[in-house]
Amino acid sequence: SLWNIDTEWHTLIHRFVHRYNIDILHIHDLRLVSTGLAIANKYDLPLVADFHENYPALMEMLKGKDDYEKGRKARKRWEKIEKYCAFKADRVITVIDEARDRLVLKGIRPHKISIIPNTVDVKKFETAQVSPKVSRRYENDFLLTYVGYINSNHRGIHTVIEAIAQLKDEIPNI
Repeated sequence: SLWNIDTEWHTLIHRFVHRYNIDILHIHDLRLVSTGLAIANKYDLPLVADFHENYPALMEMLKGKDDYEKGRKARKRWEKIEKYCAFKADRVITVIDEARDRLVLKGIRPHKISIIPNTVDVKKFETAQVSPKVSRRYENDFLLTYVGYINSNHRGIHTVIEAIAQLKDEIPNI
């Protein structure tokens, strides 16, 4: 359907809200926000829509991998859903200024959008205590740390592996 109601999730969320007397509904991922809105409307609950990625662009990339036109249509559909959901939600969470700006250009009021980055807090890494035993073990190596989600589609470890393949001749101990 145009507004993307997932009947299975609708049933599960409905039962959860009913059983636990929820005060606010926080829905993570545009894919389920329409479903969450249907439940929020039924129970007169405020809804927080958590858009931690540009889902329309993601759908364009995934659906258009082998068929450009299919990807373009998917993006257009999800952009309509995103605009509707952001307009109807009481609050919207994005992870970066550019995402907020993109929604504001669609007519979403800036004051209802919060930016909460989903990146690593570098200060925690900078102030972390390093074990002397670990430091000694790897003192002659060049170490990299990958912090992120690993999957095979769009934000996976394949980028790191390709980078290491390019760096191994320059940095022998990588």
